[in-house]
Amino acid sequence: MKKETFEELQEIFQHVDFANVYTRMKFNDEKTINKMVEISHIEYEDCRTFLDYKLGRISEQNHFIQQEMPIQPAEVIKAISDDEFLENTDEHAGTAEIKEEKKAKRKTKDKSKKINKCLLISFILGSLYSIYIVVYFYNAVFGTDNGFEALGAALAARMVAPHMFCTIIATILNCLAVFIKNKWFALAAAIAYIVAMLMFPMYFFFVIIQTILCFIGFVQLGKLKKSLME
Repeated sequence: MKKETFEELQEIFQHVDFANVYTRMKFNDEKTINKMVEISHIEYEDCRTFLDYKLGRISEQNHFIQQEMPIQPAEVIKAISDDEFLENTDEHAGTAEIKEEKKAKRKTKDKSKKINKCLLISFILGSLYSIYIVVYFYNAVFGTDNGFEALGAALAARMVAPHMFCTIIATILNCLAVFIKNKWFALAAAIAYIVAMLMFPMYFFFVIIQTILCFIGFVQLGKLKKSLME
């Protein structure tokens, strides 16, 4: 078991009277361990190891005491029920709050590991459009033997070039925002897409969706980072 997991279990079950639990159950009791998993949202094996450790310490203490005192008849051992697991703590409500807080933090951490869907969709659209516009004007300029057509295509490509370059830069920033999960890259990508629209307004509809998705991704990453800091 990792040290962090052990400390988390210690914090969650700090108010539980394990001495009383020891007198009422057996080691590796399935029902009790499943209840611990339900409360802590930690893996079954870690909960079982933690419970064995706690009860083992109490068993060692009882063995030492029995060496100094006459052995008393053993109490009837039974598995504790779901509702009885925390009955000996005066901070049951506090433990429930800790449980909910841990659950919320774990969900937030899980979200932070996932790729932002808005930024991913924006990156895919931006990549497809960047490839399309480069290939289109390359073929238009170099794919014809007619001099006048090639000249016209070259002039058109020169007019669209600033829009093309800004779109490619925006797509690169968008890519960084997706995989580094940095909100400022998302904001920079959104701004670059806006500049691309201004460079050639006639093609605004090719990048407007990416712009909106990048702004949404920027807001989402900001909220996620704020929740992690809390």
